[in-house]
Amino acid sequence: MILSKMMATTSTKTFIIQKAGKYARSIFSCLLAKKFYIALGFFYLLLARYNIISLPCPLRYFTGFLCPGCGITTMIIALSYGDFTAAYQANPVLFILLPFIFYLAYLNCHAKKTACRQYFIWAIVIILLLWGIVRNT
Repeated sequence: MILSKMMATTSTKTFIIQKAGKYARSIFSCLLAKKFYIALGFFYLLLARYNIISLPCPLRYFTGFLCPGCGITTMIIALSYGDFTAAYQANPVLFILLPFIFYLAYLNCHAKKTACRQYFIWAIVIILLLWGIVRNT
């Protein structure tokens, strides 16, 4: 009986350690991915800010239409200078949605997936699609 209790306790401890290790690995991989994308974003910001390279919008290049994200590089550069007026003028809808998009990025690594978050994502996607239609009419 004592041996069976020890085995049960050992298996419970092993299970807890495995779960903790899996959770720690997922947090580490999320942080590593975030750091990579943040570093990549800052690198592109530096390149665009000092006119070394700037990626054109493929939709605008091939069709002449403005996509919902057109002006995002100008907006981010203006924000890096603290010029909120120029950032708003570059892409007003995306400027307003930016805090919500950052909040969703935060939730992506720190919260469980919920139906509410999925609705939130779809709301942002629909708003951006409508903005793409409105800005080209």
